[in-house]
Amino acid sequence: MLIQKNRLERDFQKNHPDLDAVNRSIETIINLYRRQGLDISADNLESGEFQVAETKDVDFVNVYLKSMEQQLKELENRELELTKLFTQESELAKKVGNFQVIDQSYNEEIAQLKSQRDNIFKQLLVERVSQGNSGYMLTQLAPVKDELVIKRQLKFLMAGAAGGLGLILAFSYFREMRDTTMKSVDEIRNQLHLPILGEVPCFADSDAAVDESEFAPALWYYYRPASREAEAFRSLRTSLLLKTDRSGAKVLQMTSAEPGDGKTTSISNLALAIAQTGRKVLIVDADLRRPTIHKLFGLANSVGLGDVLTGEIDAQTAIRETRVSHLSILTAGMLPENPSEMLMSRAFSELVNQLRKEYDYVLIDTPPLVVVSDPSVIASIVDGVLLVVRIDKNRRGVIRKVQQIIQTNGIKVAGILANSVKSGKPGDYDYGSGPGYSDYYIVPPQAQAKQADVPAKTKITH
Repeated sequence: MLIQKNRLERDFQKNHPDLDAVNRSIETIINLYRRQGLDISADNLESGEFQVAETKDVDFVNVYLKSMEQQLKELENRELELTKLFTQESELAKKVGNFQVIDQSYNEEIAQLKSQRDNIFKQLLVERVSQGNSGYMLTQLAPVKDELVIKRQLKFLMAGAAGGLGLILAFSYFREMRDTTMKSVDEIRNQLHLPILGEVPCFADSDAAVDESEFAPALWYYYRPASREAEAFRSLRTSLLLKTDRSGAKVLQMTSAEPGDGKTTSISNLALAIAQTGRKVLIVDADLRRPTIHKLFGLANSVGLGDVLTGEIDAQTAIRETRVSHLSILTAGMLPENPSEMLMSRAFSELVNQLRKEYDYVLIDTPPLVVVSDPSVIASIVDGVLLVVRIDKNRRGVIRKVQQIIQTNGIKVAGILANSVKSGKPGDYDYGSGPGYSDYYIVPPQAQAKQADVPAKTKITH
C-alpha cells in the first residue's frame, strides 16, 4: 500500500479520491496493529522501525485478516459509489441523446424552410406583383418553361400507345395461331386442289318452328328468288350444268366434312334452281341416320328410301311430287339398323340405275364424309360428288382427313361448294352491300308478293 500511495502521490494531487482511499486503508491497518500492542505510526511504518509491547502477544495473521476485511469494505463502498456515478452518467447520456434528436429535427426544419425560401426567390425572379388602380396585379416577367413536362408526357403517351399496340398484335397473333378453321375460298382451293363450283353467303338463322304444310324458309331460292342467296345457287347451277353437259353426269351426290356444314339446305336450293330450267330433278334423302329433306319441303316421312330397299314399297309409290314443277322427292322413310349395308346392297344400285333413266338429274343427300362410311359407299355408284366446305367452321385437320378419304376411296369429286362466304373477303365474290347484284336485279311483282308471305326462317344446317 505504501508503494501504491507513493505512486498515486506522484501521479495525482493530494485530494484525489484514489489517494484518499489508500490513506484510509493505511490508517485502518495502523489502528489494527496498535490494538495488537504495536507502537506504530505512519512515519515509522515507512521506515520499518516499530516496537511490540511486552505484555501482549501480537497475532499478525489476525491483524492481516482484519486488514483484508477492512479493505473489502472499502472496495464495496467504492463499488456503490461507482454504481451511483454510472447511473447518473447514464441519465445524462439519455438526455444528451434526446437533445441530439431534437437538434436533428430542428436542422431538418431549417433546411426545409431554406428550400421554400429559395423557391420563393426563384418565383420572384419570374413574376412581379404590381399595384394598379384596380388593385394588385401579378405580372409575368419571363415565360414558364414547361417543355420538359410536355416532353415527358408525350413520352408516356407514346410508350403507352406502343405497349397497347404490341398487346393487340400479340393477341391477334395467338388467336390466329389457335384458330385453324378455313378462312377463305382461296384457302379451300389450295388445301384440296379441287375446283370451286359455287360460293354461298351466310344464311340468316332463326329458331321458328317448321310448318309441315309449307316449304321451310331456308329454301331461299323459292321464297326470295331476287336475293343474293338465290343468285349464289344460280351461279352454282350454271357451273354444274356446264360441267355435267360435257361429261354426261346425271346422278350427283352431295356431302360435307362434318355435321352442320349446310349440305341439306344447299342440295335443296340447288334442286330448285335446276328444276326452274325445266329439267326433271329428283332429290333422294340417303341420310338414313338423320334425315332432314322432308322437313324442308313439308312432307311426311312415313315411307321412303328405306322402305323401297327392303321391298316394302316400290319407288314410284314412294316418290312424292312437290308444288314446284319438275321437282320430286324420295324421302328417307324407315330408318334401318344397318344403313351402310343397305346402301351397299344390289337393290340400291339397281334403284339408282332406274332413276337415272327417268330423271334428268338425281341429287342424293348423304351424311358427312368423316362421320360414317355411308357417303364413301354411295360415291362408288354416282357420277360425281359435290363437297360442301363451310368457312370459319371446318378446321384444316378435318379437311386433310377429307382429302385422305377422297384419295383412299377414289371418290370422283366434281367440285366444291364453299358455304358461309362472308361478303368482302379478299378473293371471294362480293354478295354484300354497295353497288352490286341487289342494285342491278329488279324483283318481279310476283316475286315481291311471294317474299311478303315468307314465314319466319328456320335453322336447318344439315
